[in-house]
Amino acid sequence: MKSFWNALQEEWHKTRWFRIVLVIAAIWALARLGLQISVLFSGDENQAAIDLQVYLDASRNFTEHAALYPQSLEILEYHFPYPPIFALLFAPFLWVPAQINIAIHLLLRIAAYIALFATWRRIFEFCKLDRANRMMILTLPVWLVFSPFWDDLGYINIYTIMALLGSLLTEAVIKQNLGRAILWLTLILITKPQWAFAAAVPFLFKHYRFFFKMLLGALLSYLILAGITTLIGGPAYVATQFREYVRLLARLGQEFPYRGPESGFLGYNHSIKQIFAFLLGPSEATLRLATAVKVGLLAPLGFLCIRTLVRRSNNPPSTVLVEMALLLYLGAFIWLDILWEAFLTIAIYAYMLSTTDKKWAIVLSIFFLAYALLDPIRAILYVVGPPMIQDSYLPWDYSIYIPTTMLAILANYSWLLTRRWSD
Repeated sequence: MKSFWNALQEEWHKTRWFRIVLVIAAIWALARLGLQISVLFSGDENQAAIDLQVYLDASRNFTEHAALYPQSLEILEYHFPYPPIFALLFAPFLWVPAQINIAIHLLLRIAAYIALFATWRRIFEFCKLDRANRMMILTLPVWLVFSPFWDDLGYINIYTIMALLGSLLTEAVIKQNLGRAILWLTLILITKPQWAFAAAVPFLFKHYRFFFKMLLGALLSYLILAGITTLIGGPAYVATQFREYVRLLARLGQEFPYRGPESGFLGYNHSIKQIFAFLLGPSEATLRLATAVKVGLLAPLGFLCIRTLVRRSNNPPSTVLVEMALLLYLGAFIWLDILWEAFLTIAIYAYMLSTTDKKWAIVLSIFFLAYALLDPIRAILYVVGPPMIQDSYLPWDYSIYIPTTMLAILANYSWLLTRRWSD
């Protein structure tokens, strides 16, 4: 594989439109970063960004043996959805001044984003997908303005870091690197388990020894971390918090304050349940119907997994492993009841452009770019200063009316599912 700089120089000299778009995107990204830094550092010096503050508050609660999980989900922005292990591991940041904390986590997310780009370049290189690697370079302008990244940078959540961990797990699985697979899977389990989608790939292709070693290694690592957490926090307190953590995950889908048609707009949760609640009202019957629709959407993926299991060959091309991992990712996010982002669609976009015909490329580009390029519009509106509807909702943000995140997921899911079924 050509180095990034060599590949970039080659496209720079070869394609005029690429030079123009890349320069515009780079100028925008620098200006956007300056705006983001200004916003993050202009607030109360004792307050961090919203999601970072949630993590810090949870760590403080852990050190004080206070409850980590809310009894009510009415104010969902401030709930802590991670296990007690996460609260303990985040505790060292309690002793870091707020402004330095923001700077550290800002840099961590920028570094994670660069590493995410590099990880998918390595994956495509391993799969001998030269066109996909070229598309990674040609889509670099999109990476520079990609909305989920800038959202993550604004709230200082862990979307970028989770996208990186999920991608590193995918890389470790397709390369059969057991040690790294255990490490990445463990880190995913102590944060957002839905990002463990790639862990199922070895099982589907009958790499049972690798699968069970990876699973047992990650579970053992999780138990060790849970044990350390228990020793530090105390058995009674930590056991109670783990129990509340499991209860929180079980009730999120039912107790989430779904927006109904009377609210006037969908909001930023673009899950199937929220879409149905907005169209038909958030009744129990509506939520059950939404679950049935999710099952219907995921049924073809289930049949595909069964078909993969019963096939004789357990040594398919690495591209098939990657496509199955990405399908499992999209399937996991279709199932979620709270859906804020679909980060890996940007890697899927480069792969799609390198493998599909022009008609599919146009259709998928419409859905993906409507989702990916939202941030420039939001940022311009922020500078202009329009009135807010509620909290952080902007009245001219089309993603509060149209579920762009779910549409991008479903478009890519349909395309990849069609590819794998036709194989």
